[in-house]
Amino acid sequence: MNISAPFVPMFYKDTFEQIMPYIDGLFGNESEAEAFAKTFGWDKEGVDPTSTGDVATRIANMFKLNPSRPRMVVITNSSNPAVVAFGPSAHSTDVALTGATGPFPRQEWYPVPAVKVEEIVDTNGAGDAFCAGFLSQLLLSHDSKRCVRAGHYSAGLVLRQLSSHYPEGDLAAMLEEYLAATYSE
Repeated sequence: MNISAPFVPMFYKDTFEQIMPYIDGLFGNESEAEAFAKTFGWDKEGVDPTSTGDVATRIANMFKLNPSRPRMVVITNSSNPAVVAFGPSAHSTDVALTGATGPFPRQEWYPVPAVKVEEIVDTNGAGDAFCAGFLSQLLLSHDSKRCVRAGHYSAGLVLRQLSSHYPEGDLAAMLEEYLAATYSE
């Protein structure tokens, strides 16, 4: 699920409270995460609503009905690193949904590849493109690192285009070429 806009948790808090137990994955950006934290009153409980990591972890730790896999919360933060927070699960080395292993709850941080200011044409749709890139790799059972990198790549493509369009061509091949050129692991 995507928080979608800062006003959504403010106006639909009751709905969020009802659906959060069923949500395995949640996406948002820094302003949406801040609004979520303030709406739920976490700022009055000592949570810094501007700390994307703290808010992501708090959301990841909200009650969840299916304990067989952790909730995954992904918060982007403009040119600052994105955070992926995993909530607790019934398994300490759970790989379902995330491909992640290790103790839960936990956070993973991923830097955003730089985009030159003069290359940015339009920021509309960059967050949605990030989600699309991330989910495209999650559906292929890749780990969170590759999912975030694909999200950053997709967002970067949209930033360089007018009106949320992707360039012509084989996007899967373009992603593989980008990953090979950008990350030498």
